[in-house]
Amino acid sequence: MVEPIYNNGHHIYTDNFFSSVRLATSLREKEALTIGTARTGYKGWPQALKDLKSLGKQLNHGEEISLLSNGIQCLVWKDKRPVAYINTISDPNATTHVF
Repeated sequence: MVEPIYNNGHHIYTDNFFSSVRLATSLREKEALTIGTARTGYKGWPQALKDLKSLGKQLNHGEEISLLSNGIQCLVWKDKRPVAYINTISDPNATTHVF
């Protein structure tokens, strides 16, 4: 389904039904970048980011925690509640601010 966009640097946006470290790794190998909300129970998700309830208590609004799993950036960002997502689009070393 997505073969025409391989090797073109296209961005693929997914929701938590489809997002996984495995999918992000596969797409990155084909030069298709991805970002999307994620489920923390999927294989490859960093253990330290699995307990969203606990992380939600540690983070203030707009803050995030990020770890790499097989070179894929896995993040938890706090809005009203913590949101898990996967990212291969932006630089994991960049600093951003959300207000």
